[in-house]
Amino acid sequence: MTYIFLVKYLLLFGVGIIAGIVNVLGGGGSFLSISTMIFFGLPPTVANGTNRLVVLFYSLGAFRSFIKIPIVKNKYLFLKSIILASIGAILGAFLSVTISDLTFKKAVVVAMVIIVFITFNDSLLEKILSHIPPVAKDIFFFITGLYGGFVQAGTGFFLVAAARAKGLDYLEATALKVYCVMAWIPFTLTIFLLAEKIDILTGLIVGMGCLIGAIIGVKLAVWLGSEKIKKIILILVILFSIRIIVK
Repeated sequence: MTYIFLVKYLLLFGVGIIAGIVNVLGGGGSFLSISTMIFFGLPPTVANGTNRLVVLFYSLGAFRSFIKIPIVKNKYLFLKSIILASIGAILGAFLSVTISDLTFKKAVVVAMVIIVFITFNDSLLEKILSHIPPVAKDIFFFITGLYGGFVQAGTGFFLVAAARAKGLDYLEATALKVYCVMAWIPFTLTIFLLAEKIDILTGLIVGMGCLIGAIIGVKLAVWLGSEKIKKIILILVILFSIRIIVK
């Protein structure tokens, strides 16, 4: 029995590393971590809450790495986007703790389908957002935060698209995504803790792996460049989407 638990937690730790790398390169790592936690027996809503602890570790690792890189050119744009997204995330988290397991699973499937569609259609969301008024682009950051607080899985894709529509390149957009999540995760994590929707041991194990993966992911993001990152994101979204459908 001890051997089985050891293997289980080693696998969860490994999944955390992969999820951390994927989250930095664009987003979608939560699809992997949540589906794996559900596979190992956590109820979907608890897996959703536990993933916030995982995301905290990822955010710390990625933020620590990005903060050392002189990448922020427009501090006002970053600050405004972070505030709007964080307000939305807090509201989304309050909504998330009230839903059933079935509703959550449906929400994840819908999110997965949308993300795959957007990725397959050559950055369709970025193109749409680039043609809307500046105020609407700001509102989209709030909506993305609302979604992030509710589900979190796939949030990175929407944040990167919103940042790209603001004129940032992929590396800058990735940094903004990391800063947004780092800003809102302490609040959303607290909400899920108070609602008793977090398995702390599982979250710590996957989270430690995610921390390592995030540090690796930042180095890969700088090394690979924008175009290679975009291709990797497409492949990973497809793989994680298949994983959730099968589950």
